[in-house]
Amino acid sequence: MNPALQFFSIIMRKTPFPGLLLFLIVLTLPPTITAQDSIARPKVGLALSGGGSHGLAHIGVMRVMEEAGLRPDLITGVSMGAIIGGLYSIGYSLDTMQNLFNQADLAAAMSDKIPENKIVFLEKRHFHNSVLALPITPKKLIFPPGLIRGQQVDNFLSYYFWSAADINDFSKLPIPFLCLATDILTGNKIILDKGYLPDAIRASIAIPSVFIPQKIDTMLLVDGGLARNFAASELLDMGADISIGSYTGFHRYDESGLESIDGLIKQVGFFTSIRDYDEQKKLVDILIEPEVKGLPSMSFNNVDTLIERGYRAALPYKEHFRRLADSLNRFGEQPLPERILNKKFYSFDRIKVTGNTVHSDEQIIGILDIAPGTDIDKDLLAERMELLYGNGWFETVRYRFDPGNDSLVLEIDCNENPKAILYGSVHYDDDLHSGLLVGISVKNLVTRRSAINIDTYIGEFYRIRINSIQFIDHNEKFGLAVNLNADKTEM
Repeated sequence: MNPALQFFSIIMRKTPFPGLLLFLIVLTLPPTITAQDSIARPKVGLALSGGGSHGLAHIGVMRVMEEAGLRPDLITGVSMGAIIGGLYSIGYSLDTMQNLFNQADLAAAMSDKIPENKIVFLEKRHFHNSVLALPITPKKLIFPPGLIRGQQVDNFLSYYFWSAADINDFSKLPIPFLCLATDILTGNKIILDKGYLPDAIRASIAIPSVFIPQKIDTMLLVDGGLARNFAASELLDMGADISIGSYTGFHRYDESGLESIDGLIKQVGFFTSIRDYDEQKKLVDILIEPEVKGLPSMSFNNVDTLIERGYRAALPYKEHFRRLADSLNRFGEQPLPERILNKKFYSFDRIKVTGNTVHSDEQIIGILDIAPGTDIDKDLLAERMELLYGNGWFETVRYRFDPGNDSLVLEIDCNENPKAILYGSVHYDDDLHSGLLVGISVKNLVTRRSAINIDTYIGEFYRIRINSIQFIDHNEKFGLAVNLNADKTEM
């Protein structure tokens, strides 16, 4: 730490009056210190907590900071704070983020559904009608570790973090950044400051039982908020001299708050994180806790309201922020971070396919229909990935860029569907009225590139449909099909 700041750092850690502290900084920093080129400008760090959609309040807090002329030099984020902090660190403006969360179909992003025109005809019937899909092995049904496998979340993150796809050291982002996840195998907090940025953020937001865990190296990662929901100590380790925190996570309930099952589950599930927050919040110089009580944490229908809550919570600190910005500017004006959002195209050297055993590299690359050496943009690649997923071959299929030594590799990571899948839902239509839809899809049962779908509708009336197809081309676009139907409907 700069010698000139050691005294103020001690005060920061002990005083409960940040306004007095910042006033002292403004009045007492000697001009001779700030005039010396050898004294580095103190770094401001910003810690953003998780909290589901409540984390959108961080945008309001950051808006007050910007209006006061104060910008962070370092950012840490957890869960929703990782998304917002990550977007800001690569150059998204606060207005752009607010528009993004207002306009993006976040309900679709939090599902595994894709547009119907991207789904091959054999998959369409059960893809949109099924609520539950369970893989079948020769020995048992497999219940997935999460309701959402995260196909669309991966697409969403890869799309909006496109401009940082070739940066695998997060300290090299326009604003250095890290996020936290929890290794479900050990329970340990994991710092993610290198790798593919969308993967890191996907791990940080992977709420257990909602999203399947994110595998990175040998770790199985879930929501960072389970172990630590407020990365203040990590902010200091990054080199922050002055730290600001915005917290929208859970608080410890008293006895009255534990009278509901919801409160009890939250207290038990996040007790470690809540207790950890009691210590972490002591490490920041300014702590802002937006009032988000009464607003659902898993709904994105209150974007503007949540941002306004954050703005109102930070407004009393605006003058403190302004004074801090003025004092820091005595070390020289803070240059605006370099924007990398204008990076539209990538040209990769080769395609690497991983995780595939049934379908060949040639089949997968053939559907992508992108040749190495050509310029690709995020819209084209997103469309081709949806077509690949729509074939029904994969539980998930995602892409990442791997920047090597003087080369860029496009990696397609596949998680193939098993041969058989059982699916079902409650269904209603005008012909059959209400009933239960149960089906099974079996692929490559007798020959390669073959598929059989059996749909059974059970209710006041019934319907059985059997579709069988033998594909005759490499990419499974053309084939010979047989359809059998048996219906009993109202006469």
